[in-house]
Amino acid sequence: MRPLNLFFILILAMASCNIAMAGTVTNLTIHSKNGDHHFKVELALTPEDQEQGLMWRRGLAGNGGMLFYFSTPRQISMWMHNTVIPLDMVFITPDGHIGSIAKNAVPYSDAQINSGMEISAVLELSGGTIDRLSLAKGDVVHDAPYFQ
Repeated sequence: MRPLNLFFILILAMASCNIAMAGTVTNLTIHSKNGDHHFKVELALTPEDQEQGLMWRRGLAGNGGMLFYFSTPRQISMWMHNTVIPLDMVFITPDGHIGSIAKNAVPYSDAQINSGMEISAVLELSGGTIDRLSLAKGDVVHDAPYFQ
């Protein structure tokens, strides 16, 4: 195969991988008393993705995160097993409001972090984001596929 043809095949393969991966990231906005805060979050929709979560990640962008969506509202317990970085957890009600918050969850901890109510999603953000942006219970999550 000629080097130029191989180059184009490689470019097409890389582009198709980016297209496939792009479906796992979405924009999400939280409207709070001090304005809108925009995030790019990975979606954890399958049981396998939800089990893996942010385990072993060494960092997370300041506007990054992971959204765990559950099709049936329920009370949720999370943990930090094999999670290297501290995380803030935002528990989102079916109508898209922040129902409860857990700040700076301790890395590697197996302690259960309970939503305390029925929720439809959990948004994990870098530890300290809740305080830095003054996010609070009652703020509204929108622009994500599940909260319009």
